[in-house]
Amino acid sequence: MTTIWWVYGWLAVTIYLVWRIVRSPYGRAMLAVRENVIAAQATGVNVLGSRLIAFVASAFLTAIAGALWAHEVTSFSPAAFYFTQTFNIIIMLVVGGMGSITGSVVGTVLVTLLSELLRNAELGIHIGPLAIPPLYGLSQIVLAVVFVLVVTFRRKGLMGDREIRWTWLTRPPAPGHEEGGGTH
Repeated sequence: MTTIWWVYGWLAVTIYLVWRIVRSPYGRAMLAVRENVIAAQATGVNVLGSRLIAFVASAFLTAIAGALWAHEVTSFSPAAFYFTQTFNIIIMLVVGGMGSITGSVVGTVLVTLLSELLRNAELGIHIGPLAIPPLYGLSQIVLAVVFVLVVTFRRKGLMGDREIRWTWLTRPPAPGHEEGGGTH
């Protein structure tokens, strides 16, 4: 069975592989092709090769995700891929931002947390004498509103093409910012 440790392990492997691909010459070629095919071709980028590498890498990672998911649910059919699941995956990418690895992770975490919180509201809430009836479809409505707001006001998503830098883990603190309150 798929366990949370298998999922976290493959998550770490996926993030590392994508990070390495993006920072490789192949990744730079893929980014150039994504931005402007004609300009990339004019500078000598092999457009077909770049697209083929992107396709194969995404197919490999999608196959791993599908295998983990199929092993978790133990029953698999084309009917399992309904519109809501596809819509949630697209929202995850758009909300976080498709231009960065960090954005993809942030969007996935935010949409998953929001969906799980709203799932409880869909079932109805009972707090002491107060009872709120079930609100079926609330999560899809809220996610659609979030999607529209992000597309309207933050076209590139919450992160855009920015990445979270991890250099703060390896460099010493700046003078005056040491633990304990700074200079006296």
